[in-house]
Amino acid sequence: MLSENKLNNILYKYDKPINWNVTGFGNDIITFIVLKYIKYIKDLGLENSIKTIHGSYISKYNGGRLALFTRTNQYIYDKIREINSLGVGVKLTFSNPYITQETLEEKELNEYLEVLSENKEVNNGIICSVDDFADYIHQKYPSIEVTSSYVKMATETKIGKTDTVDYYNNLFDKYDKVVINTARAFEDEFIDQIKYKDRIEFIVNNTCNLNCPIAHKHYENMYKLSQRIKYLYDNKIFRTDPQVELIRKELRKINLNCKERRLALNIDNLKYQQLNREEINSLVNKGIVNFKLEGRDIDFILFRSSLFKYIYVNDSIFDQYPLMPTDNELDDFYSHKIIEN
Repeated sequence: MLSENKLNNILYKYDKPINWNVTGFGNDIITFIVLKYIKYIKDLGLENSIKTIHGSYISKYNGGRLALFTRTNQYIYDKIREINSLGVGVKLTFSNPYITQETLEEKELNEYLEVLSENKEVNNGIICSVDDFADYIHQKYPSIEVTSSYVKMATETKIGKTDTVDYYNNLFDKYDKVVINTARAFEDEFIDQIKYKDRIEFIVNNTCNLNCPIAHKHYENMYKLSQRIKYLYDNKIFRTDPQVELIRKELRKINLNCKERRLALNIDNLKYQQLNREEINSLVNKGIVNFKLEGRDIDFILFRSSLFKYIYVNDSIFDQYPLMPTDNELDDFYSHKIIEN
């Protein structure tokens, strides 16, 4: 007998439709996988719930997680257009907290914004952490959606303490969407006080420790590293630039601290680390429909496991669908990756 689940239950069903914002833009391998799945869903005539793909190639505007792949600007613009042609938006993680008024006048930044503005039928956007940047986009590129970054919340508040209801509600004045600390997803009274529930977004698969007190240091050093490797297409940069080695040394200390904190987590901590499908459904029934899969700097196998935890059913035929790039494609992808060894 052939199981009905293999053919008919490819997508997990939630009580209301979810807008998934999935990691991967800027990571050539993850982007390849996501686009292949999206095309497959379309071929089956099913509704694609992945509405946007977020991330960045190596860029001085990038913030949060370090971008690992570098490409020419023209390649990046063409990739945005390719994804848009599938009815999917691209959200660039330009959450560098050091963007200034002078930055806003740069030709390169405005070229990115112009490309995002070309297709007004999809939900192209910028994830940022600077209010002046948000204002600039709204004034000059009104079709681009602006999201308040997790980086903004982590650098402006003591997460879990001063990221209050008022803090988030005030962000709605400048941002179309607001990323909220996942730990707050378990506080019903807190959620009930959020003004626009359909405009908030939760990360469901946090790989960093929730409410980490050194998150801002991590982001700051990631930013410094991005500045050193911007426009450099030689993997040897990690072994030849003394400033890069100093930054990496600091990052190694931070990562060691992170590992120690993770090892110290107990059951009470772990149960709030990530959202499962039941918890997502509870939020959906409160009017929250925007959820985010993170991980643009993780192994593609780990990323794929998140897809099959939240979006695609584990025992469907989709789980066996061939998705790996060809050897030639892999060679091309890895030739544009900055290797940290």
